[in-house]
Amino acid sequence: MKPLLIVITILSSIAAVSGSILLLNNTNNRQEDSGQSIESFYINELIKASIENECIEVGNPLVYPGTRTEEQVPLFDLVEQECLVFRFSGAACDVCVDFVLDKIKNKFSDFRSNPRVLLIGSQLNPRVKETYYGKSVLSYASDDLGIPFEEYQIPFLFILDRERTCKMIFIPEKALPELTDFYLDTVLKRYFTNE
Repeated sequence: MKPLLIVITILSSIAAVSGSILLLNNTNNRQEDSGQSIESFYINELIKASIENECIEVGNPLVYPGTRTEEQVPLFDLVEQECLVFRFSGAACDVCVDFVLDKIKNKFSDFRSNPRVLLIGSQLNPRVKETYYGKSVLSYASDDLGIPFEEYQIPFLFILDRERTCKMIFIPEKALPELTDFYLDTVLKRYFTNE
């Protein structure tokens, strides 16, 4: 009787371990599938947004730095050559905005003083417009840029040129930081290497 109990106990243990391993493998596969589906969804949405918003002519709204509404100027008075623009809204998640700003600051050591890196914000608390982000945020005094994607209030990056064209639009995703790094590296090589 004792040997039978020992055999049953051993077989039960083997079955339990095998079942746990199988369950763990299935869970890992589902997580990988979930991660791949999130990445696939993100890439599809990024492609759609790029197609919809790429190379459109933008407006020339009046903007002002920080909270200094008396210093309104047309945006293109500030754009002498291609600029990297980070466009965000106070309605966006703070973690998302901070993620993008950290990435930009890591790539642009002269972030604070570089006039070619612009922050354009809307619906922001006045206390954060001056120095909270590391430089003054430009706010609209009149219309927005006219980029269709602005209505979603999701943080995004793009290149703005003197011809008033929105190029290389990019929607950063905190879950895929390597894509944001790749985007910023490409922008640096293409537009900022001859400074």
